[in-house]
Amino acid sequence: MAEASIDIEQMSALVSAMEAASSTVGQSKRSMTDLLSGVDVDTSSMNRLDDVGGWVSDQLPGVRRRLAMAEAIEAQTPGQQFVVTIDESLLSTLSPEEAREAARRAAELIAENDLDPTVSDELLDQYGLPQELLDLLGDNALDPYFAQELARTTSPEDVGVLVAEVAAYRQRVADSPIELVSLEDVDAQYESLLSGLGSSLGLATRTNADLRLPNDIRDRWVEAVSVPYGGLGDDAFPGQASALALVVSRGDWSTPFLYEAANQIYAREHLQGVGVWGDEIPLVAPGGDSFGDPLAGVLAAMGTNPEAAQWVFDDSTTPTVDIDGHEVELSGFLEYALRRGWQSDGGAGMQAALQAAVTPFEGGSTVSADIAAEASELIEAITTEQREAQEEHDRNWLSRLGHTVLDIVGLIPVLGEPADAVNAAWYSAEGDYVNAGLSAAGVIPVIGWSAVGGKWVRRTLSADELADISRQLEAAGQLPEGARVVNADPSAVVRLTTGGAPTGGVFVREKPEWLRNILRGNEFERTQTPNILAAGGTTQLRVQQRAIDPDTGLPAVDEAGNPVYRDSYPYNIVDGYIDGDQIIEIKSTQFAEVTEEHALREIRSLGNKYPPGTPIADVPSTPDALRGTNLNGRPVLLVPPQTADIPPNVLAEARRLGVEIRDSDGRIYT
Repeated sequence: MAEASIDIEQMSALVSAMEAASSTVGQSKRSMTDLLSGVDVDTSSMNRLDDVGGWVSDQLPGVRRRLAMAEAIEAQTPGQQFVVTIDESLLSTLSPEEAREAARRAAELIAENDLDPTVSDELLDQYGLPQELLDLLGDNALDPYFAQELARTTSPEDVGVLVAEVAAYRQRVADSPIELVSLEDVDAQYESLLSGLGSSLGLATRTNADLRLPNDIRDRWVEAVSVPYGGLGDDAFPGQASALALVVSRGDWSTPFLYEAANQIYAREHLQGVGVWGDEIPLVAPGGDSFGDPLAGVLAAMGTNPEAAQWVFDDSTTPTVDIDGHEVELSGFLEYALRRGWQSDGGAGMQAALQAAVTPFEGGSTVSADIAAEASELIEAITTEQREAQEEHDRNWLSRLGHTVLDIVGLIPVLGEPADAVNAAWYSAEGDYVNAGLSAAGVIPVIGWSAVGGKWVRRTLSADELADISRQLEAAGQLPEGARVVNADPSAVVRLTTGGAPTGGVFVREKPEWLRNILRGNEFERTQTPNILAAGGTTQLRVQQRAIDPDTGLPAVDEAGNPVYRDSYPYNIVDGYIDGDQIIEIKSTQFAEVTEEHALREIRSLGNKYPPGTPIADVPSTPDALRGTNLNGRPVLLVPPQTADIPPNVLAEARRLGVEIRDSDGRIYT
């Protein structure tokens, strides 16, 4: 696995710069040539710009694909990630035109299933889902060239029909008295289809420059997911919006797309009520849940897009939407969403979107605090109205949402103390005394901050923050004996449901094996961070990369044979560093489960990327004490405890290169 650490912000800036260069280099050449020709100056030197333009064109597909993969990984991990690890061996090697051709073939396969979703599809009954389509989506969903062409050449109507057909097929399999095909297999294929479509079409809404989706095509997709059956053309069917909402709930879509779709749906419901979707045919989602609520699907997608969620819940602005010639001023979406019924998913999509909106993140808007405060007040008012009518066994999803929002408000200065007092009473009333104790501690200055944090981090924060908060809680005497602060599995998409409330399938997002492996690796790295810091080390340390000799393609050396390093971005990133002791690479590898070639590559990579003597980069994140110094220590490959013996050739190569293989329990294998 050829891993690379991607700084998403920096990579995004690089893509934008290269996109701009790809369109301006040729224009600059033509302009300069015309100017020089006008004064009778030789223009042959301008031909060198062709080499620049050619290099940009050759490199742009690769950097675009790296960014798309990094964004997909970031969106699957709770909290805001800024640097993620990708497996470069999984990047597409197709040329842009080959990727577009694959997308056109996928569009053909989608259109071939454009039958009547209200009647039995004998092709599906006989053959199941077209494997060729699933393979095309699985292999190319994160390729921006494939994504843009798929969104351009397929129609939302065809996609909606296909999803509805598969939903009907899934129901027929479930109802059949004879098991001709495994229902579990059908659900897996169904989920693969939805995830592939959502990933690819969502990516198409986020691409820019020459890959930017034309406005008319984007608007067509927005309309298809936000307009009820009665307002669509003859080629639509009742259930189209719900079918496409299932797709949207699984993708990572642009902020404008989600914001516009949510506003369009809200405006129609504002004019005609939730009953506007009365003609929709509920669809069976993977797992068997009935789903028929487009707004729930769109909000579910906002669970991984905090910016879109903040836009839609921010009542300080009043957007205007045109609905069939009627200008509708929209406001009060937060209260509307809190009071609205959520029959399909039990409010799971709403909760995920609201949690994203109120969670502060670096570089994000401070409107998160305003939304949290307003939500807290609204929830308290609503639950006060309903308290007498609610029995303990009949408490709905709003109770859990109230805890989530009030916990967040407890982390906001000024608002924190009264919110925690309310929250403590709420928890105690439910018999949740551990949480009630933590929340009540929130009204105590200083101690309260760690206590509230201790409860909230079980939803979002990283391993080093968890460890730090645990120590604070123990020191303050606020952590019950034997308890510890834990975090949800970051490989699991947030799914906030309560007491058997249906989710309608909107959060069942299948992750391919490569993504599960990377998420496991990222989580293992996070769990090791506190140990490195406790030993006086640092993590995510930038070091200079070896320069490459353009003539040989090998690492460059000077006349004395010393390594030559780049003195600017990009940098290699050392997972952990204890000055004078250890240069640490963290991997989640089980060596007995990977090929020998893969294992040897991981051993050699440690020595090639940051051997002792490598200059440490002078960047803002570098600790002052390490600026101007070089790496000094023994290379350590830190892995989980091995479940089987490490192959002898791998151990021999590690010993030859002086690499120590050590597991997280402290056992040394070399």
